[in-house]
Formats: sequence, C-alpha cells, structure tokens
Amino acid sequence: MGPSEIASRRSFRRQIILTFVVGFFFLISAFSIYLVESERTQRHLNSINETTGLAQSLAANSVPWVLANDVEGLEEVVLSLQRYPEFRYAMVISPSGRVLAHSDLAKVGQFLSDEKSLALLEAPPENRVMRDDASVAEVAVPVSVGQRHVGWARIGLGREKNSGELRRLTLGSALFVLLATISALLAALLIANRLGHRIGLLVRVAEEVQAGNYATRANIPGGEDEITRLASSLNHMLDALARNEGSLRAAARYTRSLIEASLDPLVTINPDGKITDVNEATIRATGVAREVLVGSDFSNYFTEPDRARAGYREVYAKGFVTEYPLAIRHVSGAAIDVLYNASLYRDERGDVAGVFAAARDITERKRSEERNAQLAAIVESSDDAIFGKTLEGVITSWNKGAELIYGYTAQEVVGGSVSVLMPPGRRQEMSSNLALIREGRHIVHFETPRRRKDGKEIYVSLTMSPVKDDAGHIIGASAIERDVTELKQAGDALRQREADLRVASLYTRSLIEASLDPLMTIDPDGRITDVNEATILATGIAREALIGSDVSAYFTEPDKARAGYQEVYAKGFVTDYPLAIRHVSGNVTDVLFNASVYRDEKGNVAGVFAAARNVTALRRTERELRKEREHLEELVAMRTAELTTANGDLEATNGELEAFAYSVSHDLRVPLRAIDGFSRILLEDYSGKLDAEGQRVLNVVRDNAVKMARLIDDILAFSRAGRSEIAPARIDMDEAVRAVIEELAPAVAGRKLTFDIKPLAPAQGDAAMIRRVWTNLIDNAVKFTAPKPDAVIEIGSTAGKDETTYYVKDNGAGFDMQYATKLFGVFQRLHGSEFAGTGIGLAIVKRIVVRHGGRVWAEGKVNEGATFYFTLPVREDSHA
Repeated sequence: MGPSEIASRRSFRRQIILTFVVGFFFLISAFSIYLVESERTQRHLNSINETTGLAQSLAANSVPWVLANDVEGLEEVVLSLQRYPEFRYAMVISPSGRVLAHSDLAKVGQFLSDEKSLALLEAPPENRVMRDDASVAEVAVPVSVGQRHVGWARIGLGREKNSGELRRLTLGSALFVLLATISALLAALLIANRLGHRIGLLVRVAEEVQAGNYATRANIPGGEDEITRLASSLNHMLDALARNEGSLRAAARYTRSLIEASLDPLVTINPDGKITDVNEATIRATGVAREVLVGSDFSNYFTEPDRARAGYREVYAKGFVTEYPLAIRHVSGAAIDVLYNASLYRDERGDVAGVFAAARDITERKRSEERNAQLAAIVESSDDAIFGKTLEGVITSWNKGAELIYGYTAQEVVGGSVSVLMPPGRRQEMSSNLALIREGRHIVHFETPRRRKDGKEIYVSLTMSPVKDDAGHIIGASAIERDVTELKQAGDALRQREADLRVASLYTRSLIEASLDPLMTIDPDGRITDVNEATILATGIAREALIGSDVSAYFTEPDKARAGYQEVYAKGFVTDYPLAIRHVSGNVTDVLFNASVYRDEKGNVAGVFAAARNVTALRRTERELRKEREHLEELVAMRTAELTTANGDLEATNGELEAFAYSVSHDLRVPLRAIDGFSRILLEDYSGKLDAEGQRVLNVVRDNAVKMARLIDDILAFSRAGRSEIAPARIDMDEAVRAVIEELAPAVAGRKLTFDIKPLAPAQGDAAMIRRVWTNLIDNAVKFTAPKPDAVIEIGSTAGKDETTYYVKDNGAGFDMQYATKLFGVFQRLHGSEFAGTGIGLAIVKRIVVRHGGRVWAEGKVNEGATFYFTLPVREDSHA
C-alpha cells in the first residue's frame, strides 16, 4: 500500500497511519522543542549569573579607588577585565550618572543619558539586569561603602558562543525529529498493511453479508491472533445463519402443513372482505373448492351474512374478536355452529394486511349446554338445599331449595362463607368435611345441626362430593342437604333415613338403568358387582354371568383394562380412558371409560364405579388423524433436533464474539485515551506554537479517537443487549421518559425544541434495557430535528389487549420508506455525515424489544419527519 493509496482512500489503514505518524511527530517535536528551550533558558541563566558575579567583583575592587578618588587606578581595574571571554564593556558610574571608568576611554567623564541608565540612577541600590537578549547579557551592581551608595559597576558579556551552540542543538533536534518521523511512518505502514488488510477482508465480508450473500466467508491469513479468531467466529456465525435460513424455509413449509392439518376451518381475509387463503377444513365445512373460495366474499358462506360482516368490521375496529358466534352454511344446506376467533395481521412495515380467523365447531358443545341447562333446571326445582362451595368454604351457588330451608337468598350468601349456616361450636366440622373433600372422599347422609337465617336450629342430612375440573383436579365441593328436623324431633330419624336410603337407592337404580352408556361397579378384587342394561347389550352376556366375573375378560386388551382399573385405585379416578368392549358375536365397541372410587359410610374404598361412552365413530376418525399426526411428530422431532443444534452453535458463537468484543474494546481504549490525552496536551500547552492547520489536524485526531471510542461502546452495548439476563419489573414509562429528557437537556440548550409527552402506559420488563430504548429513540429524534427552527418531538403510547404500542414522533429530516427495512440493521445509516452516529443505536433498540417479546418498526417521509414504534406484551401486573 503506497502513499498515494493512503492519501486517496478514507480507509481504516489511512486513519491508523495518519493517527500514528501525526501523533508521533507532534510528540517527538514537542519533546525536542522542550529540550532546546530548556537548554536555551539554562544557558541564558548561566550567562546572567556569570555577568552578575563579574560585576560584583568589579564593584568590590572599585571601592578603594572610588574612596581615594583615584580615576587612574579605577580605570586599571576596569581594563583588567578585557581579557575575560566574550567581554563587551565595563564601567563604573557615580550616583549622578557620570562615568568614572570605562573600557572605552573615550566615554570616561561623560554623563549617561539613555533611558535604561536614567532608570537605573533612580532605582534603589540592588543588583539589576540591564539587558538580556540573544547577543548580550548586561548586569549593574551597586558600589557601596557600608550603607552608603557611591556608584554602580556595570558589565556586559556577549552570547555569540551560546547562540551558535543553540543553533547546532536546534538543527540536531530537527534532524532527530525528521528521522524519528520517517521511522514512525515505516512502522505505521507495516502495522497498517498487516492489520488494515486483514480488517479490510472482514469489512468486505460484512458488506457482502449485508447485501444478502450468506455464502461468503472470511479467509484471514496469519497466526492465531484476535483477528483470526474473529474471522473464525464470524465464519461460524455465517454457517449458523445459513443453516437457520434453510431451517426457516423448512419451518414455513412445516407451518403450512400444520395449518392444513388443523381440524378447525382457518381463513385469511383482505381489507376488502375477500378471502385470500383457506385450509382443507374450510373446504370441508363449506363444500366449496379452494379456487372458488379464494377471491370471493367471505360473508357468502354464513347463514347470517350481515352478522358475519359486522364481526369482520369489529376486528378492524378493535384489532380482534373472540368467541364470535356464527353458523357456516354447507352447499348441501346443512349448517355448522361455530365460534370465531379473529385478529389482524400486519406486513413487514407494520401495516394491516388483513384478518386471520379460526372457527371452532361447537355443535356438540351446544348440545352439552342444553343438557347442562336441563340439569340446572332439575337442581333448581329440587326441594333439597343444593349448593356449591370452594375448598375454602366460600359458597359459589345456591338453589331455591336452599332458600326455602335456610331463609337466605342467593344474593345474600353467594360469595360468603358457609360458616354462616353453622351453629356456635360446630365450625370445626366445616374444616373436617372440607379436608375429606380435598382427599377425594365423599360424605354421604351425614346428619348434623344447622342454623337458619332467623336463628332457628335445624337438622339436615348432608351429602358432599368433590367437584373436579377437566384435568381431574378437585376444585370445590357440591352439597345436598335435606331438612330432617321433624324426623329427628319425632324420634323416627333412623327409620326415615333408611326409607330415604331405599328411595335414593331405587332412584339411583332407575337412573343407572335409564343410562344409554354401559355402567358397572367393581370390587377391590376386580370382580363385577353390578351392571346396567346397557352393559348387557354391549357384551351380549346375561347379568347373572357378568356379576362375579373378572371385569378385564370383556375387553380386547385385558392387561390395559386391569392397568386402568389399578390407576383408579391409585389416583381415585380416571377420565376418558380408551378401551374396546368385545361382544359375544365378535363385534368390538370403542369406548372411553370415566371411573372413580366410591366409599362406604366409614370412608373406606368399597369399589369402583365406571361409565363407558361409545366412541367407535370417533375412534375411526382419530385413527385416520393419528397417522397424519405421527408423521408430523416425526418431522417436528427432526426439526427440533436440528434447531437445538443450531441454537447451541449460535449461543457458543455469540459467547465467543462477546468475549472477543470485550477484549478488543479494552485493548483499543488504552491507545485511544493516550491519543486523545496527548493531543489535548498539545492543544492546551502548545497552541501558540501551532499554526491553524496543525490545530485542525490535532482536532481531527481527537474527534476520530472519540468516534472510535463511541463506536466501541455501542458495539459492546449491542452485544450485551442480546446476552444480558432480563430482570423483569414494573416500569413507570412516564418517569423513564422524563429522566431521559432531563439527561439530554444540556445537549438541546439554546434550541427551540418542544417535547409533547402524552400519558404513557406502564410496562413490565428490564428497567435498564427499556430506558436504553427510550434514550436511543429520543436522542435520535433530537439529532434529526437539529436543522428545524421549530422542532417538535411527540412521545406517547396506545394500549391494546395483548400488547402496548409506544412511539416517538418528530418533524425532522425523515427518511425514504423504501429503505425502512434497513433502519434496524447494524451499521445501517440512511443519512450522510451531516448527522453524527455509529449506525448501531436502532439495532440495539430492536434487539432489546425483541428479547422482551415485542416488535419495532418505523414510518417516515423525507424532510417531513419520522415516527418510531415499539411494542411490549401486556403482563398481568403491567397495569397494577
């Protein structure tokens, strides 16, 4: 790399050479100047001291001749000094200024009238330097007798020898500076050619990656140093990116497969209400081909088109709808009741691209709700007190029978404690009963006193059972209480209880026999103790043969049947346990068993009660789907393994890059601080010796050192933003923004800048990271509004159901939207050098927001301003 190339390119190597050579030149020059000036000062001081000593000697030797008024003797004393090296002149003068003796005899007897001599005559008697320049050193010493001043002795010595020696020293120093600068240039060229060439290779690789060429690799010659390791790490990262790109394409295909595998109709709709895509489930639900569906009005396929369009408009108004009831019309005329969940989806710029909607078939659920409504009506019409309560004893439901027995309305007791029904001294009973319920036990016909609203004590027969959720977890208790006060008082409680039990038994038997599902009870030995008529029909075996036989003998998988039976005893229940009942004719019925243990009056397990639901048709469909699901699971497992490996490699690469970035930044900061410090010393201490160009070059050196330090800090911040652990906490966004603006106040002093801060919704996240987001965005707006005479920066937020959107809007320089995708990339800048920056700030913003589960985007127009948006997910305690 020659000098012409260095001068013609604004390269990293040129900066290294210029910085190194210029900095070394000024340091060596300053050192040489300091040595020459120190020598000159010392020589002048020695000359003054030498002249002063000689003048003091003349003054001492002149005293007796002055007292004797012997001019000839005084003249001999003066003339005797002429042999002294570099002697110029010597004289003795009286206090009135008359020359008593002089090395130039023509001046003896004259009166001195020059300005310096007249000033000397008026001055107090003390040693005085009369002349101190490059050619002569002159000193005047008073001639005194005791306290009496009788004249002055003045001597002048030449400095030609000193001047010659100083010239030779200056010439030697200049030659030394020249040779040292040439040596520094050669050393800088050597360093720059090696370091700059290798870094240039890395820069070219980075430029190709930015252009989209992920196949490029950095081949750095040399040994095992930091740059070689950086190149190796970069190559590993590019390998990981290449693998991830392939994984993303495969993931897109996989996502489409998942959409097509969904049993729920899925559809996307554009802003004009036209269908843009559907899955196979939608085709089945409508009976219409995909080609016909795509491009048609979506509302044509519902029984209520107007209601469908109203829901569609609601999505655009709110951003989503949930559980929106509609009915899909099949071409055959059949209707399917569905609940739609829909939300907006956006393109890469954040603009609304359309609506994504998913439908869930609720035909069976509606039937179940109708059955539940019938059961609720039965409960409500019962004369017994039937109510529900939590495991803490809080009443959750209350029927009319309970109102009649206790005198409390539902409004009075629901949400309150069941202890309001307990007489004094019976509160412990409630805790004991709930403890049994938590264990999954039942309380059957337990007689106990209770207290009505009017204070009257009654006796009830209590039956309590656990209430479980879909996962089989006990979440509460149901209680049936019958008023047996009169029977108790009449002494006929036992007989009445027995009669109630018989009635309950007959009632239970009637319910069992009326069931269309096979029902059976099984003892602890696995023997059938009772069955209903549906079980006889399912097996083709008489009741007498079934009772007492092994329950597992009537299933196609006896071992699995026994395992399920044992699971009931272990857990207390099983739900939707799949088995197949074998009929004596050979036919097989697929069923789902729901079973639970039942206990005797002592609370001991007496056996298992099991109910089977015929799911033959469902099993046929499930078997068909299972094959597809198994294939998908294989693909998921393969892809998960690949992604796990890729993520591991990427994490290792990121760790190496972060360690290297920290090491390089630490090593680079030391010389940068030295360059900046020495440059500042030169500007402060030697500004008078530097011309305008020299000062400008030093300022360039300092500016570049500061820029490089800022770039190192930004690169480190970008690295830490992706690796630092997030410490989530509630963030007061109003306070965070105010703190950032206060920090920026000195930078905007004197500008006409208005901050329009709207109320900001709080957020949940890492406070330090989110503050960095605000700092970068607001500083960006301040920077790009600098040319505006009336700059305005608006800061606000918009709260949504799932996420909160925050924005920073300005009326500054703006940008061309065709380059919006480059804004958040590393080292991407859309403006020239008129705006300072490293090109990393927005990349840090994106990395922090994405790590918090949010999104970032920007909108702008050239010379009309820009708006930067970011979102954060809404957490439960974000608005607390």
